[in-house]
Amino acid sequence: MTKRVKTISIIVVVLIILSVSFVVIRKKFFQTDAENNENNIENSYTTIDKENEIAYNESTGVNELKEATGATGDSNIYQVEEEYDGRKALVIKPSLQYQVVFAGMIKEDKPELSEIEEIYNTNIVQSQGIFVKKDSQSKFLEMLETCSNSSYYFDDQDMLQIREEIQPNENDEILKNVINSEKQYVIDIDGTCYIIDQMTGEVVNYDYEIMNPYQPYQYYQNENKIIMMITENIEGKLQDEEIIKSVINLMAQI
Repeated sequence: MTKRVKTISIIVVVLIILSVSFVVIRKKFFQTDAENNENNIENSYTTIDKENEIAYNESTGVNELKEATGATGDSNIYQVEEEYDGRKALVIKPSLQYQVVFAGMIKEDKPELSEIEEIYNTNIVQSQGIFVKKDSQSKFLEMLETCSNSSYYFDDQDMLQIREEIQPNENDEILKNVINSEKQYVIDIDGTCYIIDQMTGEVVNYDYEIMNPYQPYQYYQNENKIIMMITENIEGKLQDEEIIKSVINLMAQI
């Protein structure tokens, strides 16, 4: 065999090997890609199934507890929570209850469910810290004077601010921490508030001060946002100092 023929033979063999390798690699690539796509689709369906299952379970739990408790409100306003002893409890969604209380505070009248979102979004408090409704600010500062050393004022956004720190005591330190925290307190001095009734699902006027004149406040929380309705103390059962100290102590706890 001549040298030229040998060279041609070697080239042909190499080309054949490269062709076979290309076919094998290409087949493996597309097979892997197809498997990945199949796995992605399977995972997608699994995720959707889990979400649907969670939604179904929550809906089923709400309806079961509605039947057990006799609650008649729309199922969408409720959620199921687990109490400390493991029992399931049917409660109004905290975010919705918060907005209802806020809307009633702003409107100063019973808000309709259909207008709550608009009232809330139009008047939402943007800043963190302590917001006090304008017509309650004078009384709030008056109460603060009974248990604090520092001087306070309200800025143009109705947020409580420290005017001057004068040998701050424990209450002043708590207020300072809250003012500079990521939490938001919305405060109104009013012995009543509007809430969603647990059983009927309707917006009702809750006269907590009439029910218990010794109760210093009523509060509602949605994550880092807290509304505090402070008693007007119409019957004079409480002193201003014990009312405001109770309010400050709650701020220190939540």
